[in-house]
Amino acid sequence: MRGKTSYNYTMQKLSGKLSTFFSSRRGGVVALIIAISSFLVLTLTRLTGSSIWFDESFSSYLMRFDWAGITHYTALDVHPPFYYYCLKLWTNLLGNTPVTIRLFSVVLGVIAIILACRLAKRLFGWRVASLTAVLLAISPLFVRYGIEARMYMLVAVIGLWGIMTYLRAETSGKRCRYLLYGFIIALGMWTHYLMITVWLSVWVYRYLRLRRQGCEGRKLLRSFFSADWLISHAVAIIAFLPWIPHVLHQLRGMSSGYWIPAVTVNTLDDYWSSLTLYSEASGTDGWWAVLVWIILVLAVAVSRQVYCKSKQASRPSLLLTLVVAVAPILWLMLLSFYPFKSVFVDRYLIVAVIFTVIWLAVIVIRSPNRQLAGLLLTLVVVASICGVHNVYRLGNYNRYFNGSAKNTMTGEVVEQINTTKDNTPIVLTGAYNYYEAAVYEQKSHPVYYVRSEVGDSEVGSLQMLKDNRLGKGITDLQRFLVAKQQVWLAGYSTDQATITPLSRMTGWRAAKTISVPDPITGESHYKATLYVKQ
Repeated sequence: MRGKTSYNYTMQKLSGKLSTFFSSRRGGVVALIIAISSFLVLTLTRLTGSSIWFDESFSSYLMRFDWAGITHYTALDVHPPFYYYCLKLWTNLLGNTPVTIRLFSVVLGVIAIILACRLAKRLFGWRVASLTAVLLAISPLFVRYGIEARMYMLVAVIGLWGIMTYLRAETSGKRCRYLLYGFIIALGMWTHYLMITVWLSVWVYRYLRLRRQGCEGRKLLRSFFSADWLISHAVAIIAFLPWIPHVLHQLRGMSSGYWIPAVTVNTLDDYWSSLTLYSEASGTDGWWAVLVWIILVLAVAVSRQVYCKSKQASRPSLLLTLVVAVAPILWLMLLSFYPFKSVFVDRYLIVAVIFTVIWLAVIVIRSPNRQLAGLLLTLVVVASICGVHNVYRLGNYNRYFNGSAKNTMTGEVVEQINTTKDNTPIVLTGAYNYYEAAVYEQKSHPVYYVRSEVGDSEVGSLQMLKDNRLGKGITDLQRFLVAKQQVWLAGYSTDQATITPLSRMTGWRAAKTISVPDPITGESHYKATLYVKQ
């Protein structure tokens, strides 16, 4: 009995010392360093772990054009151009390779961790900030999109920057800060249109905060639509105005349909399961399903305790965190209902993910029930570790596109071809496959596509191939092969290629085939065959 009492006393004393340490600036800096180091380990070790998939390859291929070309082809696709401008500057400095374009997202992820830590410190102090940084660094969705060559980490940085700027403007009342906030709103819209869910969430917070202050009726309207608030949004509209014609054009292009599945009764389950375990609800069964639901129930229970026992002075901070964690999800659902097309994808909610992590850190640190908070923290950490493991195991694939877990194996196959050093061209079956292979192109193995295979795209993502400004499109395959002694033909084995297989062409024979098994399915669905002229 004495031994147990002594052990409990020792643990309480150690816990108290750690709590005191991480309540200081020095402890917060140590926690931030640990968080950044953990994030870098988890991401840098995965930069080449999975082949570049279509969205990333589209980013990379755009970098082959000048600024005007980037603007033109972005306008024909579905996203605004600011991320691509930033990536262009980055690739001009470091080159356009799978590693460098993903490294840009890693750097942005580090900045997002720093900003999240600063915001949490401003709202709740160093202890919450320290835990926020560590939990965010191992959050499965944050790690997953921290290695993706897309705009999601830039969205995270701009979202955090914008909300921090708004809080400073609200506190100081300085118009210059409201003007900066308006500029950041526009910058977010120039990065991703669905940043509007974040900015609208600030509207919700502003409304609820004014209501809590007793504002009603005309007083509420006057306070909400203050001169500085209106000016900040006027700045945002004016700054975004040049791109609005392109937005309208893109919306018309998407009107015929899109690949994102409709919102269903399982949508929120999928989001929560992805947030905790990086696993869709349909694939989360057994004890894993129990874990996900226990975390949710505990989080709700502890949240009620924390909010009810919190001081009035801290209520606005709690309100802001909870609103930005939840409201973007609801906005995205509303934007997915008729007459709109579904846009609900977890990666579009990266700012909400960050604020959910901040909220979890808050309720763990401030919970009056230390045992319950300790259990919640333990389960969240366990789920995060398992979720990061799932990120590693599943790799880079778009699970929303075909409803199945299937990796893009293009990079693995093309890199094996590149080791042969025989100056043989690679011809891709399928236009989308060409984008994915072009990232790995080397001078010894130039990559081409057949122009007759480039069909129509609802959102103009194939227009770069139709225009063929870079001369990689083959108009006449027979003529192209006249001066070739051998050629690689690569693509998915399930593709219904419109070009005639080389094995059926007079004077050619298949000499070698390369395929790499998918780590998920074990199938070799992506192959490359070397054809040699007889």
